[in-house]
Amino acid sequence: MTVYRPTLLLALISPAVLAAPGSAALQLSGPGPYYRVALPAALYPLAQDAELSDLRVRNAQGAPLPWAWADASSEAPPAIRRHTVPLFPLATAAQPSPAVDAALLLQVRPDGTLAWRQPPAAKPQASDWVIDTHAASGNLLSLALTLAPQAQGLFSFSLEYSDDLRHWQMALPQATVAQLKHQGQALQQNEVDLGGLRARYLRLRVLGDGPAPALQSAEVQAYERVLPSPPPLQWQTATPAGCESSACTWRLPAHLPLDAVRLGLAQPNTVATVTLMGETDVTLTPSPQPRRHRLFTRHRDSAQIALPLGGGVQRHALLSTTVYRLSLPGQPERSSPDLHLDGNPYTRLRLEARHSTQEWGATPPQLSIGTRSREIILLARDANNANLSWGDPKATGIPMPLAQLMPLGADQAVGSGSVNMPAAAQSPGPAPKPQPVGQSETAAKVAPASQHTPWLWAALVGGLLLLAGMAYSLLKGMKASRDL
Repeated sequence: MTVYRPTLLLALISPAVLAAPGSAALQLSGPGPYYRVALPAALYPLAQDAELSDLRVRNAQGAPLPWAWADASSEAPPAIRRHTVPLFPLATAAQPSPAVDAALLLQVRPDGTLAWRQPPAAKPQASDWVIDTHAASGNLLSLALTLAPQAQGLFSFSLEYSDDLRHWQMALPQATVAQLKHQGQALQQNEVDLGGLRARYLRLRVLGDGPAPALQSAEVQAYERVLPSPPPLQWQTATPAGCESSACTWRLPAHLPLDAVRLGLAQPNTVATVTLMGETDVTLTPSPQPRRHRLFTRHRDSAQIALPLGGGVQRHALLSTTVYRLSLPGQPERSSPDLHLDGNPYTRLRLEARHSTQEWGATPPQLSIGTRSREIILLARDANNANLSWGDPKATGIPMPLAQLMPLGADQAVGSGSVNMPAAAQSPGPAPKPQPVGQSETAAKVAPASQHTPWLWAALVGGLLLLAGMAYSLLKGMKASRDL
């Protein structure tokens, strides 16, 4: 006797229900006929899966346009190496002008490395430093600073980059490192994420009027070769789901790649050790691999262990870290940096305290999620008649390899483009008010009925049709057996 389980029916009908067909106009500009388009984060919940396998590009007549993923490559990602890099402290009094100080005090050797034009007689009391990253041939992923043991506090810098010591561009308006010890407890955060920056030299400048720390050394983590720099992070506020005695949970948009998390603690002067977990709903149909940036392989697959919780839910340990929000005497308020993840999509995020949620106060943190736009390159003869569609994985117009789309090479000039998403997709509405710590997580997860009704009716109708077909096949088979 054949038994059809409800979970199987839901697994079969849910992808079709979630992927409602839709489209959005593309606004293209610049030199053609090739255009690079960054996909908005609002597209992911509308797509069929995290791979965006149902994405298509069409003209005004509905004919498919040729396109490719901009970062698609069959090459293995380059190796990552750590480099101890020279650190040059610049005495503030010796700086005649912020725009040319480094060029006057330092010289570039023929091999590209830096040296003092005239070595200082004594180690200067510096508030600016130039870091020679010439030895790192690929994208710069992170900068780790070693502070002197006596340096205690939170220290903020601006970070600029240059290739000639004369023309500087801002990379990070503010980056914070921390080194604190109090009553046997220690807080140390000395790494700054550089996000794939490409530069020969970096310049750090202390922000504020407080004392500058003594830096002993610097180290960069970089790829062995250059990859295209990714687009900036797009941020949105996650939806609170509720809290238990030692953890809080947030719901996430479907299929959205999770590249970064920002935790905003509600109460100042708070330090908490936390573990971030990602939860996924398991279905019988294997999910395709999400489309992620090749640049961030160092964060990729950070969730190595999946813990089954029952009820079709798996929990992945993402990272453990210390988060803070501190206001020290004579210093502006500082918060812990963003947390960078592997780009996998999750259904929910769970933040676990070491002992109790009271470690971060009576109000849960505000959690924001960041995703990097995936980019496509398309070929359009008419820049005014192109649109993006989704929801029909059987439609013609799947992407082609980038080398096939651009047979003359991918280094030629291309125009730019953006997606004019429907207003409903762009405006998800204000996030619900965070639930107080201690409220039942199950009760907090129950959404208003108006949010569920359309999808439930669609799922019910699809399930009934599927059951009717199965019943018909079963009855027909039984009739044929009796006739025999």
